[in-house]
Amino acid sequence: MNAHLTAAPGDVHLACVRNKFENPAATGKDRPVVVIEVTDRGVLVVGLTTQPSYKTTGEPRVGVPNWCAVGLLGPGFIWGSRLTRIDSADLYRKIGRADASLVKCIEKTVHLTHAQRHLLALAAFGDAPFMLPLLPKSSLDVANDDRTDWR
Repeated sequence: MNAHLTAAPGDVHLACVRNKFENPAATGKDRPVVVIEVTDRGVLVVGLTTQPSYKTTGEPRVGVPNWCAVGLLGPGFIWGSRLTRIDSADLYRKIGRADASLVKCIEKTVHLTHAQRHLLALAAFGDAPFMLPLLPKSSLDVANDDRTDWR
């Protein structure tokens, strides 16, 4: 991450992601990621991919509902159910911001702590009073809300 680049929960960045479990010698692959949490030990992200299903099982992945609105160039899918920790130096440019529909998909798909869900909700919905205090998972259901701009 360059000195002028900041990352916040809900940001969509291009990043170099290494899969050390499957390939310890890997140099990494550039892919879009959604920032979940920034810590002193690195950045926790959810990887995105263009692959609609898992190669090993054939099981379909969860799609990114409004891929263009969040900064992707084409259809995207949530990589998996676990967060990935990357070094902040591996974050490249910011390409977008998670919207309410992507936050909802991440929240249903990825194992997040209550605090991480709250950070993502604030990123997508803003500081609206109805989001405070910390709310349970079901509160992120916005299907019947008529607002269209969540930024």
